[in-house]
Amino acid sequence: MIWLFVLVAAVAVISMSAQGILIKRFDDIRPGAEISYTFLSAVFAFILFGVIAIISGSQFNPDSVLYSLMFAVCYAGSTVTYVLAVGCGSLAITSTVHSFALIIPTLFGFAVWGEPISTLKIIGIAFLFLSLLLVGEKADKSEKNISKKWLIIMCISFLCEGFAPVALTAHEKAVGAETAAKCEGMLMVMAYAMAVVGIFVAALVREGNKTVTVTVKGKEKKRNFMLDSLRIALPLASLGGVANALQNAMYNVADGRFGVSVYLPVVSATQVVLTCVLAVVLFKEKLVRRQCFAIVCGIVAIALLNI
Repeated sequence: MIWLFVLVAAVAVISMSAQGILIKRFDDIRPGAEISYTFLSAVFAFILFGVIAIISGSQFNPDSVLYSLMFAVCYAGSTVTYVLAVGCGSLAITSTVHSFALIIPTLFGFAVWGEPISTLKIIGIAFLFLSLLLVGEKADKSEKNISKKWLIIMCISFLCEGFAPVALTAHEKAVGAETAAKCEGMLMVMAYAMAVVGIFVAALVREGNKTVTVTVKGKEKKRNFMLDSLRIALPLASLGGVANALQNAMYNVADGRFGVSVYLPVVSATQVVLTCVLAVVLFKEKLVRRQCFAIVCGIVAIALLNI
């Protein structure tokens, strides 16, 4: 079944990298409308998760509602702040640091649930902190300083992304693995529905009262910034939503057929490499040697933490 593993991993890697590329592309077209983009992307992901839940016969469990809410808050916070971070910083560095969030469920499981922590994971944590140290080191004259805005946003994104899988694991421990598997689809549907509402409110607050001047048939007209941004975002956000759903679907396939001990390090590390390459090629981002070394350390950390 090697061919199936390669296919599933390839779809996951492309889906994960595509999300960052689409975000960066939209920000180039319409800066300042990141939350509108995130809202549309979440809507399409919600629709696809709903279809998957119906086809798979997923069951509703009232005990899952609280965990759906927890995941929704983490997903919405992670997605919105990731988009904002890409908009004000490097896609390559943002994507790499964002992927480090997997240290949170590792440490949480060790500290709270008493899960064993191997020597490889300890080494992985060391590589991760080395990578963060190199990324955050004061820039020299050949590169730009990391802005305080990016750093604050990235910290929030890091925490939200890391606690999202903690919510799912907590749900599994609360209702049992067998029950969790039967209602996982509906849990995700509920979570994305809540996230869509929350992101929409955030978009209204941040972007709803703004106006933008556009040229239509040679004449300048004022339009609502949010509505016009949603129109522009539609094609890119629809692809982003599909990519998000595919990423999660491939994880479920891998978890059921191969286990995730090999799948996660392969996919996570490959995604970081691909995103960094695309950031350099498509958006002309420049990485100095120290940043490249930081990314390499991050890839090693990702692989070790997922084993």
